[in-house]
Amino acid sequence: MRLGRRRGEEGTVTAEFALGLPGLVATALLILAALAAGVRTVECLEAARAGAREAMWEGSGQRASAAAHAVAGSGARVTVSIDDGWVTVRVDKPLLFEGLPLRPSGVMRAPLETRPPPALAPAWVPPPEPG
Repeated sequence: MRLGRRRGEEGTVTAEFALGLPGLVATALLILAALAAGVRTVECLEAARAGAREAMWEGSGQRASAAAHAVAGSGARVTVSIDDGWVTVRVDKPLLFEGLPLRPSGVMRAPLETRPPPALAPAWVPPPEPG
């Protein structure tokens, strides 16, 4: 008999590792899924922001939807509603693939503007001096 080893304990480390490994893998997958959900939520918020900004200046739900789709990418569902001088854009997208019931989303709301956007506004010209 060897020193420090008891009889019947051979293979216990392997058995404990085999039992603990699924827990470690499940924990790692949950962390990755949470990170993926966070990334998708930010993508949806950015797409909703782009759509709301486009509708705010243009007043067009179609242009807002196109802008949101351009930012969100394929698989995104975009809804635009304009009422009482406000535009609301909602974007949701599947987390990993279409079959999952989890769909991170983003919603942005903005007032409709009647003046041109700052980049297109004419430069300020000082009034002529009297005289």
